[in-house]
Amino acid sequence: MPKVPKIVHFFRLKNENINDLPFCFVHFLAIKSAYDRIRPDKIFFHTNYEPSGLFWELSKPFLTINQVTAPTEIFGNHINLIQHKADVLTLETILEYGGIALDLDVFVLKSFDEFLDYECSLPFQPDDNLKPFVFNKAIAIAVPNATFIKRWLADYKNFVADHWYKNSCLRPWELYQVFKKEVNLLDGAKFFWPLWTESGLNTLYNSAIYDYSNNYTIHLWESAPKANDYVKKLALSNCFYPKSTFETLASKIFFEPNDKFNYADLDLKLVTLTNSYIANPNIKEYLKNMSLIINYFNTNNVCKLQLGCGGNILEGWLNTDYYGNEENILPLDVTKSFSFPDNSFAYIFSEHLIEHLEYLEGLNMLKECFRILKPNGRIRISTPNLAFLIALYNEKKTDLQKSYIKWAVDNFLPHINIHDDTFVINNFFRNWGHKFIYDPKVLAYSLALAGFKNIELYNIHESNDDNLKNLESHGKHITEEYNKLESFVIEAVKI
Repeated sequence: MPKVPKIVHFFRLKNENINDLPFCFVHFLAIKSAYDRIRPDKIFFHTNYEPSGLFWELSKPFLTINQVTAPTEIFGNHINLIQHKADVLTLETILEYGGIALDLDVFVLKSFDEFLDYECSLPFQPDDNLKPFVFNKAIAIAVPNATFIKRWLADYKNFVADHWYKNSCLRPWELYQVFKKEVNLLDGAKFFWPLWTESGLNTLYNSAIYDYSNNYTIHLWESAPKANDYVKKLALSNCFYPKSTFETLASKIFFEPNDKFNYADLDLKLVTLTNSYIANPNIKEYLKNMSLIINYFNTNNVCKLQLGCGGNILEGWLNTDYYGNEENILPLDVTKSFSFPDNSFAYIFSEHLIEHLEYLEGLNMLKECFRILKPNGRIRISTPNLAFLIALYNEKKTDLQKSYIKWAVDNFLPHINIHDDTFVINNFFRNWGHKFIYDPKVLAYSLALAGFKNIELYNIHESNDDNLKNLESHGKHITEEYNKLESFVIEAVKI
């Protein structure tokens, strides 16, 4: 028996009667997922017009575009609905060429190689109890001239034009009951679950609890009104902070590297777009930052994030700062949700940053750090020590403390010219945008509230983990001696 050719077919026909949905992010992800997981020899895009927009431009390198004429009749029966035209075109194409036919709202999660030795493989669409119900031509796998596909198409002699899914779903299921040997029946729960029902759509779009590890595909049910709203609204930014099963899958597909999708050139793709598409004047900057993130993930096996890097650019780290003016520094406002998926980094480091945030802002930052760290990931924070300031006010001072007071006044309060601890302490609280000065016990408490365990203090530049040694640079600005006087370092682990 011949094998199913490793060819994927997508179909998109223009509906002359209504405004079509734009070619959106989900459609690009469906194509990319098929390329990444099926690894086809070719992906055909059968269409009677050419879509437009950013996501079409990103999709085109994956595709061989085949201009077609939408069928208008079958066995003398007139075809009016665009959905029925697409159904007939799908069957005719699979019958002639063989391969794997997919709808543009299907995310492929696993290889289809195990189905290629069968003449025809079709997943059933289950009911609410996971029992076989009908066929759904959103996924069809067959060799050229497969007997069942030929039988299915021939049944269109009895085409019912005003029935939504009589010929595309119900009739093939009835035919299967008679000709079961012609079809390798696939477990529909692994292809079409969650369903288009209210509970199914809530599972897919409003929660992150569904375990999709057994799924070969996820069908997004784009034609269902409630699902359509989610499909249209999915944005690039959702891939960095996914909150649902749908967004998590989109993120995984989007971030998976391949040879057809050059993230670094994303901003250049905008040159091909019409001005009407670029409604957001910051989109080019956004895509530039996104490509920086993706290129970092694609080129580093151990991902490490530095928050508030300033001028301390660490090699092998994704360096971020509030402004991010430099080419390789990512702009990041740590008072807001981080634009990274869960469990993204093995290490996070910040030096003299958290004291510039209000206490609750700092706590939220730590919670975001916990979210994006991988299990057993470590965070290291260096920050000024409140205990150092309190000790500075003691009547008996060490020579180092006296030297520090003189240095601080000379450099930051020359107009005062009084070498007194009161001025230095007040200046420390009020200057440089400081908002909350921690001591070790309060920062340890905050880390624990954020979910961290194994909270330990370290000396500057020292750590039990080689990845976290010799990171601090504040001493280059104020001398290492003063930095050790001012600061403390704390590490914690996400268990």
